[in-house]
Amino acid sequence: MRRDVLQMGITGIHVNGAEGRAIEAGTLFEVLRSRAAEHPHREAVRFLERGEVEGPQRALTYAQLDALARAYAGRLQAEVAVGERVLLLHPQGLDFVVGFLACLYAGAVAVPCPTPPRANLARKLDRLCGMVRDCAPTLALCSSEVAARSDQIIAAAPELASLRWMTTTADAPTRPASGSSPDLSSTSLAYLQYTSGSTGSPKGIMVRHQDLMANCRMGAAVMGSEPTTAVLWTPLFHDLGLMSLLHQLWLGGRVVMLSAAAFAQSPIRWLRAIDHFRADRSGGPNFAYDLCVDQIAPQERRDLDLSTWRIAYSGAEPVRLRTLRRFADAFASTGFPPHALAPAYGLAEATVLVTVDTRNAPLCTLRVERSALESRSAIGATPVMSESESEHSVDLVSVGSAILDEQLRIVDPEKCRTLPDDEIGEIWVRGPHIPAGYWGRPEETRQIFGARVENEPEAWLRTGDLGFLHNSELFVTGRLKDLILIRGRNLYPHDIEQAVELGSPELRSCGVAALSLADSAGESLAIVAELHPRRPRAATDVETLDACCERIRREIAERFDVEPSVIALIPAGELPRTTSGKLCRFLARHKLIERSFTFQHLWIAPSHGHASEIAHDLGAAVAQQLDPMPIVVDFLASALKLTADTDVGKLELAHLGIDSLQLVSLRTRLEREVGILLPAQLLFDLWQRETVAGLAMHLTRAWLDRQLRAALSGDDRRPTNDAYLSEHLGL
Repeated sequence: MRRDVLQMGITGIHVNGAEGRAIEAGTLFEVLRSRAAEHPHREAVRFLERGEVEGPQRALTYAQLDALARAYAGRLQAEVAVGERVLLLHPQGLDFVVGFLACLYAGAVAVPCPTPPRANLARKLDRLCGMVRDCAPTLALCSSEVAARSDQIIAAAPELASLRWMTTTADAPTRPASGSSPDLSSTSLAYLQYTSGSTGSPKGIMVRHQDLMANCRMGAAVMGSEPTTAVLWTPLFHDLGLMSLLHQLWLGGRVVMLSAAAFAQSPIRWLRAIDHFRADRSGGPNFAYDLCVDQIAPQERRDLDLSTWRIAYSGAEPVRLRTLRRFADAFASTGFPPHALAPAYGLAEATVLVTVDTRNAPLCTLRVERSALESRSAIGATPVMSESESEHSVDLVSVGSAILDEQLRIVDPEKCRTLPDDEIGEIWVRGPHIPAGYWGRPEETRQIFGARVENEPEAWLRTGDLGFLHNSELFVTGRLKDLILIRGRNLYPHDIEQAVELGSPELRSCGVAALSLADSAGESLAIVAELHPRRPRAATDVETLDACCERIRREIAERFDVEPSVIALIPAGELPRTTSGKLCRFLARHKLIERSFTFQHLWIAPSHGHASEIAHDLGAAVAQQLDPMPIVVDFLASALKLTADTDVGKLELAHLGIDSLQLVSLRTRLEREVGILLPAQLLFDLWQRETVAGLAMHLTRAWLDRQLRAALSGDDRRPTNDAYLSEHLGL
C-alpha cells in the first residue's frame, strides 16, 4: 500500500451501491442490517469449537446473525432501558457475538467481560466485581453453561446477586423478533471497553458508534475495504479481539474464530485455520509469533500453505524486530510473504487502532544508540542495514503513520510542549475515533482524554506510551510508567527483558519482567524470569540456576552498565499478564515484594553501604574478643524458625523438614546479611551431615576468614581486632 494512500480523504474508501451505503452508515446497527439485506447467505462468523479445522464447527450467515440479534434484542428491550449496561459473560464463540449484537440492536450498552472460570472463583473474580461496582449493570447475558453455574458465581461474587440473568445462544430463535428499532445516533454509546490493566486498575472506556465506525474506516484505509476472511483467536472481551471481529462485519467479510486457550495449547491450530480457510489477515501480540516459532516443529510446517496471508499484524505489546524476522524465516517454506508483517500500535483509549504499517514492503527499521534512548533522544538514528547486533544499540521498527484524519504528536509529558522529530516523548493522539472518556471518572477523563498542548485549544488523548516520529513514521520506545530511572538514566524494561531472554536458554520466550524497586538508597533493578517449561532437570539444578542468574547479572552489567538487585526465577505461566498477553509489570512488582511468586531460585545482591544487624553483632563480638559462633547459631534458629526452648545447636539439619526452596532462601540471606556465598552443593552436603551448631561453626570460620582477608587488603570494613582473627582461625 503506497504511503500517500494514508493521507487520502474518507471518500478514498467509498464503495458504490450497498457496500458504500453500509460504510457511510452512522451506527454499526445500520451496517449490519444493510449487510443482512444485501448478502443474506454470505457467511459472517464461524467458530472452531476445539480449534481444529477438522473438528466440530458452527457458522452463521449475515441473515441468521441478524435474525438472532433481533430476536434477543426484543427480549432485552423488555428487561432493560436504552443506555443501561449489560454484562456479557460468554466464552469465546458465536453465543458472544449474538449477545453483543443483541445489545446494539436493543440500544443497551454491552460490557464485554472475561468468562467466570470453573475453579478458584473467589480468587479470580476481583476484576469482574470491580467492573460491576464501576458501571452498575442491571442484567447479565451468558451462555447456557455459564448460567448453570450462576449460583456458584454469585456465592463467590455477591456483587452479582442483584443482576438478572439471560442466556443467548447461536441456535435458531425460539420466537420471532419483537420490539422496535432503538433511537440511536452516531453519538450513542455502543459499549464499555474495560482496559486490560497493564499499568493500573481497569477502567470502562465509553466507545460510541462514531468512534468504532471511524476506527473501521481507518482500518479499511490501510488494509483495504474488500470483504475478506480473517482468523481470530484473541479474546472477544479484549479491545483487539472485539474490534477485529467488528471490523470484519463492517466490511461484510468472514471471521473464523478459535479460543485463546485452543491457540495456547497448540499454536499450529491458528496457522492451520489461516491455511484451510485461505484467510488473508490475522494477527496477535508479539508473543504469539514467538510461540509459533518455538512450538511448531519444522516437519509440521511443511504441511502449511500461508501464501494467502496478506496482513499479519503484530500489536497489543511492544513489537520486537527479532521476533518478526524469526517468524518470517521459520515459515518461509510455507509461502508466508515476509512483506505481510504489519507492526501495529493501538490502545483501548483510541477504540483500538492508532497506526499500522501495511506498506507491503520491507519493514521500516532504525538502529538507535542505547545511550541516546536513555537520554530520550533518537537524534542520529540510522536505518538498520544488517542483522548484526550490538550491545550499544537497539533496533526499532516503525508501526506506521497517522491514518486519514488522525493526528499524532510527540509531547514533553511534564511541560506539555510539542517535541521535534527524533526526540522521545509521550505519544498524543487526536481524531474522530477517540472515545468519550472513562465511565464515571470525569477527572481522569479530563486528564487523559482532554489533555492540552501548550498554547493550543484542542483536546488530545494522552496514551502514556513513549515514542518518537522519524519522517512521519511512529516508533514506540516504551511505557512512561514502566521506565526505570537509575542514576539519572532512563532504562526501558523491554530492552532489558529481550537481552536477558536472548542470553539465557533456560528461560521461557517472552517470559522476563524487568522491574523497578525503590528503597532508601534509591531505585534499583529487579528481574523476574519464567523458566522454560521443557527445561531438562539436572542433578545439580541449583548450581545450574546459579549459573543462569550469573549470566543474567553479567549480561545486564555489560549491556546496560547497571547491576540488578534481585533476580527471581519462577515457573512458566506465573508472570501476571493482561487479557491481551501484555506483562503487568506493576502487579509483578507487587507479587515480588509480597513474595507471592513460587520461587524456583532467588538471587539477591549483597548489601553494600550499610551493615546488617548480624554483621554488626559479629563485628562487635570480634572487637570484644568474644566467640561469634553463638550469634550465628541464633541467626540460623531465627532464619529456620526453630523453637527457642530447644537446644537448637544439637538439632540435625537433615531432620528439620526444610525443603529446597527454604534452603535457597537461607543461602540468599547468608549472602545478603552475613556476606557469605556458599556453593550450593556444599550447603546441601553440610545439610545432610551436620547439626545446626556444625553449620554455624562452618559459617563462622568462613566469615572470619573473609574478614581477615579484608583486613590484609586494607578494606575499611574490616573488624577492629586483627590479632584475634588470626588466633581464632589458627593462623
